[in-house]
Amino acid sequence: MTLKVIKTGNICVSFTTQRVALRTEMDFIHAVEIGNVQLVKLFTKQEIDVNYQDQNTNTALHYAAFTGNLEIVRLLLNAGANVLSKNKSGLTPLHLAAFGGSRLVLQQLLNGREDSIDLKSNEGSSVLHEAVRGRHIETVKHLLQKKANCNLQDKDGNTPLHMAVSQESLQICQYLLDCSPNLLLRNKDGKTCLHLAASVGSLAICQLLYVKDPSLANAKDESGESFLFHAVRGAVQSTKSHAELVTWILTICEHILYKNMAGQMVLDVAKSIAAPEAIVRLLNKKTQEQQNLDLMISCQQLANGQVKLFICGHCGVGKTTLANALHQEETFQWMRWFPFFCGSPEAPPSTKGVDITYKDLAGGPFVIWDFAGQMEYYFTHSLLLATNSSNVIYCLVFSLENIDCHRDGGQLESLHQVHYWMRFLNVSIRSQTSGKPRIFLVGSHYDKMNEGSGSEIALGFFELLKGEAKELMNCFEVDYFYMNLKDSNQLKPLCQKLNEKAKEIWQSSQKPGVPEDHRRVMEEIRQLKINKVKFILWKEFERIITHNLVDPIEEEQLRRVVKYLHTRSELLYFSNVCSSQNGKEDLLVLDLQWLCKDIFGTFGKVVICGSSQKEQWSRQELANCLQLGSSEDIKAVLELLEVLELIICPVGKEEYIVPALLTREKGEDIWVKYKHSVYHGVAYYWNKDYGLFSLAFFARLQLWLLKKFTSPGGERFCIWKDGIKCVDGAEVLVQVSVDRRVVNVIGRYDRQSHNSLDVEAARSCWQLLEIVSVHVEELLAETCAVSDWCKRYLSPGDMCQKQDSSSSKIATYTYRDILEAEQQRRTLYQKMSACDDQPWDVLMAGYDLAILASLRGAARVQWMEARTLQHLCRLLDPPHPLGKDWKCLMEKLGNATSQTIQTLEDCAGREKCSPTFRIFQENPLTIDRLCYVLREMEREDCLMEIDNMFDSLNDV
Repeated sequence: MTLKVIKTGNICVSFTTQRVALRTEMDFIHAVEIGNVQLVKLFTKQEIDVNYQDQNTNTALHYAAFTGNLEIVRLLLNAGANVLSKNKSGLTPLHLAAFGGSRLVLQQLLNGREDSIDLKSNEGSSVLHEAVRGRHIETVKHLLQKKANCNLQDKDGNTPLHMAVSQESLQICQYLLDCSPNLLLRNKDGKTCLHLAASVGSLAICQLLYVKDPSLANAKDESGESFLFHAVRGAVQSTKSHAELVTWILTICEHILYKNMAGQMVLDVAKSIAAPEAIVRLLNKKTQEQQNLDLMISCQQLANGQVKLFICGHCGVGKTTLANALHQEETFQWMRWFPFFCGSPEAPPSTKGVDITYKDLAGGPFVIWDFAGQMEYYFTHSLLLATNSSNVIYCLVFSLENIDCHRDGGQLESLHQVHYWMRFLNVSIRSQTSGKPRIFLVGSHYDKMNEGSGSEIALGFFELLKGEAKELMNCFEVDYFYMNLKDSNQLKPLCQKLNEKAKEIWQSSQKPGVPEDHRRVMEEIRQLKINKVKFILWKEFERIITHNLVDPIEEEQLRRVVKYLHTRSELLYFSNVCSSQNGKEDLLVLDLQWLCKDIFGTFGKVVICGSSQKEQWSRQELANCLQLGSSEDIKAVLELLEVLELIICPVGKEEYIVPALLTREKGEDIWVKYKHSVYHGVAYYWNKDYGLFSLAFFARLQLWLLKKFTSPGGERFCIWKDGIKCVDGAEVLVQVSVDRRVVNVIGRYDRQSHNSLDVEAARSCWQLLEIVSVHVEELLAETCAVSDWCKRYLSPGDMCQKQDSSSSKIATYTYRDILEAEQQRRTLYQKMSACDDQPWDVLMAGYDLAILASLRGAARVQWMEARTLQHLCRLLDPPHPLGKDWKCLMEKLGNATSQTIQTLEDCAGREKCSPTFRIFQENPLTIDRLCYVLREMEREDCLMEIDNMFDSLNDV
């Protein structure tokens, strides 16, 4: 007998070339091995044990699957062979078929057993692993089409892609990458697929992987080495291919100064392992270049921008003139390096967007943010002015021109401008770490005032400002200056004060050196910028940093580093701006110049965008407005604007809505008065006179409501400047008042008549009001403290009379007003409206159960839950066999005659309304009194309804 042994992985397959008699199971296995179909048929007819395992624990089907004999495989399957039988290595016939490369056999074995496609051997090898190991392209392709899991790892942590990369199987790698595998998975040595590709010197595979996920270039193995290190180490035994690979890596990766866990740079490693001379020379040159650049940047102290100076104010008051004047005091050449860090090689004109520059004054380094090129009061100010940093000085510029002229309104206009901006800053600035926000009020155009009395008038204006806004002034640490911004001598007091404040901030925040964890994260962020990542959401950012850093970093620690970099204007960090399945998510903008100049510089100007009466924008119109060219830029910018909640593309629509760019006023047909409309509403007030609802706040509220009231089936809203109407069974109108101190939320529905009980229509109105109110209150909770605002209830009578949702003068009542009016059995009244309102009409009784929960049986029947009231009417309206119906109720309540009963019955018939409901309207008795009468009537069914109402109230 001639014996041939073939070893493949963990299996040993024996072949025989000699004819054998039909005696034992081993003879049967030999017949399968040599592919003798006739012998196999004879064995199966003799009812041989087809699942017998030989000394290697392989069955006949293992051998047939490996050799790819489809006819024998079918014979064995028909005879009851077990497809899932494992040998001592845990390999099944499926594994061997995959390794052997017979797609048809594998397809036959998987038929009806697709859930077994991801079976693993004892070593963790899947069927797909074996197909890759066998280098069988068609088999791999077939398994992937059958949804084999390409992320399974064997005991060494290798995925099928790790294996394909190590074998340099380029075409298999391409098929695996088409299935979007997790490229950040590491084996036991902490190596990604890119590490392995670099080790074997495959430039083509490295480029494939890098295109799929550029962040792989930053990944470190357990030794703290990136794929550049692996490419250099692999070059010892090679080759021209490694030299080409190293050259390419140096064009995309600037981690050449990064050190591994042993403290070695890649150049040190190359020298220690005697890498090819060409590679050592290349690394030496790149290392010197990078060291020179880093030394120059560090010497210029570019990273020490500790103090932010935000210059804001109305158009034409001299903001950019002030910023330029500050720079002319001492101009440093290192300022030209700032665009490098912000990701823009060339600074746009200063009149576009927000101009960010660096300046050294005696007090320390400044980062000057000039909001010169922004649309007045635009919502981007809220994004950029809002900060929880204590290193910010706000510089509010206003014009002194014509402030001495009461007749032309110049003084009033300047007062209005300063008041508005201080109110805006007060609601935009988040809590400081300590002390009050610092604000410099800079009166410009001093040269245009009367020479003899200019100083006196300017100081008088400041005293007037303090007197008119005393409470608002107390919110800030205020310094006042007046000057001609073009006169360097007049600029000196401002510079001196800036230096004093900056020294305070600098001394309190300066630390010796940059912490190590900050340095490592900054390096990773720098690489993201090099890879042209302009913005990134927190979860993705955390994933990349966590995988790339050798030493683990906790999420809170990482967040502290990011906030630190935010205070230094090296990135922008917006918390809780993006809605996701798990709530809100944070956003990091890495390219400041791109956002502040290229995007906000165009998007923030209605004149540039030409919005006019426009409400909806096509994708291309927005691209033209933002001056975007490539499809990738358009996609990235629109995605960012949606994340920042500045635009929305409703579900099922192809056009965008930009709430803050709307200029169309509310149309006359938006809110037409109807005869039987019932009004309910609430108003949200600032508790202080200096609060306001900014454009930023209301634009976000509009956008939230647009998301809620847009569906593929159609739009349920109407939007205009500072307002939106939502429709869903009823109507709710939301509008900010003209003085921006109040947000009115007004709901209404149509009732058939004054005496009808329209439960469904009223419920729709209540639910709609609740949805809108919840959105308003969530946004308020996100942007300010609970003590800053209050909720009041609008007078239904005054709403009906005025029909003006933009008014801050609609009569309102507090909850306490309503409760006291109910306790005292009186109506609500306000002199400003001259309207009498029933308490239950104001608070929408039947749906708002607060009064019912507070007073319980002492509350009047109008406060009963709407469904309970409806059920009582259905029980008492029909004639009762014993006369215990609404007529009996009316009699027991007193003052009822046969004539009054008949009159009520006739009215109810004409108006098609409930007679019981009419009784409750005309006799506002307490619930306790109603229960007493129902007991006398022996109407236990009605009493049970009331008891159930109170029980459900307890549950709530």
